[in-house]
Amino acid sequence: MLKFDKQREKKEREARRVPKKRKGSTPESTLQAYAEGLLKAMGIPYLRLSTGLMSALFGGGGGKKGYHCQLAKELKGWPDIMAFKQVSEKYSLVLWLELKTDIGKLRQSQKNRNAELGYVYQVATTEKEIDEIIKEFNNCST
Repeated sequence: MLKFDKQREKKEREARRVPKKRKGSTPESTLQAYAEGLLKAMGIPYLRLSTGLMSALFGGGGGKKGYHCQLAKELKGWPDIMAFKQVSEKYSLVLWLELKTDIGKLRQSQKNRNAELGYVYQVATTEKEIDEIIKEFNNCST
């Protein structure tokens, strides 16, 4: 068999392979949509750094590469969602919410950002945990 044929067969096998989904695991995109829906319903302003936005910004195309690389470096390690609650005329509270599947772990860049800025990520792996975290945040006054 020719080398070309072996490579083609390998590609065909890989294309047919379906990634295994862990039983009972909720996809991160589902958790993100749930958290955003809850924040909107409760009237809590938030900012989400989406993977799509990051891909659009850093995925190539026009622009100065150095600028893109520096911006990517600065945004590395930030949580999925940052929610805000005004507690006085001058001050607001911020919720740093990281959403993971039940087998997901914080990346080293997230641990580094956490240590650098001195805040603590709230990590949620289920809709129930999202409910608890966001409701507790909404009830905070200081």
